[in-house]
Amino acid sequence: HSEGMFVQYVYPRWGIGREFERGRKWKPHGLGRYALGDEVDVHWTWEHPKVTAEHQAQLLNDWGQYWDLTDKPVLLEKTPSNAVISTFL
Repeated sequence: HSEGMFVQYVYPRWGIGREFERGRKWKPHGLGRYALGDEVDVHWTWEHPKVTAEHQAQLLNDWGQYWDLTDKPVLLEKTPSNAVISTFL
């Protein structure tokens, strides 16, 4: 997996990766939906139901197996769609 979003099950994928599904009719829900979608979907606040300590712990479990934490003062998650929720990562 080249994107962190594909190894976690907490946050939405906003349609990214769906462009490779066979037999799927085109819908306006693909790449870019994370930035161009309805505000209620992409503008998360601290009150959003996905922003919890439990979900943060789940992300650590999902991604932690891929990280070398030796001498790493900063961890970086570069998935473009996660830019809109980076505060909560």
